[in-house]
Formats: sequence, structure tokens, C-alpha cells
Amino acid sequence: SGDRTSIKATDSPWYIGSVENSNRLFDGKIDEVRIWNNVRTPDEILDNYLAELTGSETNLVGYWKFNGTLLDETANGNDVVLTGNGSPVFDSVIATTTQETTIEPIQSSAASTESITQSSIDLEADLRQSLIIETANQTNLIMLSAFTIEAWINMESDLGFYEERTIVHRGRNGGAY
Repeated sequence: SGDRTSIKATDSPWYIGSVENSNRLFDGKIDEVRIWNNVRTPDEILDNYLAELTGSETNLVGYWKFNGTLLDETANGNDVVLTGNGSPVFDSVIATTTQETTIEPIQSSAASTESITQSSIDLEADLRQSLIIETANQTNLIMLSAFTIEAWINMESDLGFYEERTIVHRGRNGGAY
């Protein structure tokens, strides 16, 4: 959760792993990016931070598992597109740790034998990679009141003390988080 109470730039794309037109590129693994249209309490975050969600949770307006796809798992369809060079790389070592870790899927009421392939997306700053949700595809991502952004990250490059890297950004003065 952040200090901001809204995202000002309602006509701008969302970025994951960079700031629009900037060299502030994230280098590392990102997983389980979630955007909620309310302020999540610490208890709410703790209750499901190690769980894969279904995408249909109340107030969840964007959710990217990065389990081999760039799809938004909510019904809003805010799929991301990789920018920069190269193809998306999904790594079985997810962003929560430097080892393989299991994130527990929420069990549906129907019996399922389908296995879940858990992974993170691995963004490479030297390839200028980031993810973008184009403005035309932003269903329910215009935040005019309080919101929460959650994500697992694992930085791969050693940054200097004053260097910063952005995880999520709303372009054109929307704010970096």
C-alpha cells in the first residue's frame, strides 16, 4: 500500500518493471502482481500472500501470476505485453526466494487433477525489458480512490545506494511504486 490516494494519470499506460521512457529498469524476477481497488489491511495481505488467487476475489482488478503467460487472471483482461528485446523468460525459481518455492493454489470446489506450473517472469534490464498494459486495454484500472499494489520481487543486479528501480508505474505523472 502506498501514500497516494489515487493515480492521477487516467489516460496513461501501466508499466511493470520500468518507468515510461526511462532508464530506471527493474532487473530480476517479478511474480504475483496484484492491483486492488481498495486499501488492503495487513491481515488481508498476510492471509493470502503465499497463495495463488483465483482472480475473482472482491476488489481485485488486476492479477498477473506469470505462470508461463502474460495474462491478467481477472475477468478484466488487462494482459501485459513485453517491451524491449528478447522473449519473455519464465523461471521456476519464483521471486519469493532464491530456491524453488511452492505457492499454494486456492482450491476450487470442483475436484481438479490439473497441476499448476509456478514461475516468475525474469526481466533483464540490459535487454531493456519491461511489461506494459496499453491504455486502450485498461479495464477497471483507473484508480480514483485508495488502492493497493502487491508483488513478489527478487532483484538480480546490485544497485548503488542512490539507484532506484520501479516495480509498477502509471505513465505520465501517475506515480511509481
